[in-house]
Amino acid sequence: MSTHRLADVAAHLQASIHGGDPDQIICGVAPIEHASEGQVTFLYDSAKLKHLAGCRAAAVVIPPKWVDQCLTACLVVEGDLKLAYARLVQLFEPKPSSLPSVHATAQIGNHCQLGKDVSIGAHAVIGEYVRIGDQVVICSGCVVGDKSEIDDHSHLYARVTLYPHVRIGQCVRVHSGAVIGKDGFGLAYDGKKWVRIAQLGGVSIGSDVEIGANTTVDCGALQDTIIESGVKIDNQVQIAHNVFIGAHTVIAGCVGIAGSTRIGRHCMIGGGACIGDHLTLADGVVITGMAMVTHSLSRAGVYSSGTGLLASHKWRRSVVRFRQLEKLFRRVTSLEKQNNGS
Repeated sequence: MSTHRLADVAAHLQASIHGGDPDQIICGVAPIEHASEGQVTFLYDSAKLKHLAGCRAAAVVIPPKWVDQCLTACLVVEGDLKLAYARLVQLFEPKPSSLPSVHATAQIGNHCQLGKDVSIGAHAVIGEYVRIGDQVVICSGCVVGDKSEIDDHSHLYARVTLYPHVRIGQCVRVHSGAVIGKDGFGLAYDGKKWVRIAQLGGVSIGSDVEIGANTTVDCGALQDTIIESGVKIDNQVQIAHNVFIGAHTVIAGCVGIAGSTRIGRHCMIGGGACIGDHLTLADGVVITGMAMVTHSLSRAGVYSSGTGLLASHKWRRSVVRFRQLEKLFRRVTSLEKQNNGS
């Protein structure tokens, strides 16, 4: 891990220092109950207050209300402690060790443009007319299709596949096994068999996007599938052709998004959710895990579907009751008519 002065850590967190030496060298981050000298820790849960008195860390990231209880140096954060934690661990995240080079076994196609300090790993295959920006890292076994573009500081981990005509913005991270730009699932039935519809579009990905392991993003039918800047996508997500995902939306693992659906900005999609085709989700929509979205959502808010977990015998009983709802509804309606008639 890298090391930083306490004063620099405080500046990065927009925190004020209470006690301690601003020049103290910080060498890592640890939970409050395990932190030792030279490390910084954090406290945003009252359940962890019991560990504060015996804390051996060089400094504690802490809200103002608990400063008086801290016997060591404090980095006092006025705002969101979870956000401060996210910024803190970024400082100490190990950086991939990839020196600028092109491995001898890598294959580079004709008419490619490689920027400064590019790293291309073993057995990577780069197609023709590919443009790769400065300080891009393409790890072992990656395939980059013809006429694709990867902007500065982006990172493809091992065995990522980009089909032709994929455009990736700056500072994008694509994790192992992801496939971007494969044909969309377009078919027409002629009465006897399914006829494949050629997919002529590409994929356009903005800057500061993260795409998880084994996630797939299909190319567009005629125009591009679009993922705007700041989007974060977890592992094993399926994004079908012509989908639009607005900026700063987050999508948890195993979500399936059907074709031509438009998802707004700053949305949150819970794990395992399924979103139907040709729908529109407004900005700020939150879909809870395992929900099934079958119609467009025009207003921001939290939406759920399905039933919560029950003991199996109770769940079976509830299913029986659910099947009886139509009969019960008709009976209630009939009784209301009789009552109104009398």
